[in-house]
Amino acid sequence: MRRPPHQLAATSPTARPTDPPAAAPGPTARRRAPAGNTVLAVDSEFPPQIRRLPPFEGAFDAFRLAAPDCDVLFASYPAGTAIDVHDHETDNVGVITNGQLILTVNGAESRYGPGEWYHVAPHQPHAARFEIETSEIEFWFRPS
Repeated sequence: MRRPPHQLAATSPTARPTDPPAAAPGPTARRRAPAGNTVLAVDSEFPPQIRRLPPFEGAFDAFRLAAPDCDVLFASYPAGTAIDVHDHETDNVGVITNGQLILTVNGAESRYGPGEWYHVAPHQPHAARFEIETSEIEFWFRPS
């Protein structure tokens, strides 16, 4: 059963009125949670415990769980999100929890849906897009 959505980022094309008002537009609009925790203002399928994690500071909205030699990101993307070609030093694996990831590596496009895992090797140029609202859990393993 689908949980009720939470606030969308003020910059999202599908943003709707919020209570309290969303933060000013920006890459990671935030609001104050009732218990004084900061949570991202994105539509999220993740449970409240995950939404209370610190925000990831990057090109997309996510909640960050730090672990030795790994960051775990609980990310949500509005429909129409596109992330240009980039790379990172981390070895990344992820699983789609809702929606669909369209991942382009070496000019080849692959689609991943709920329950499907993907891998992006360190320094591998790649791009991503999300035609529908999507959530995922990503593991970014740092080199040892």
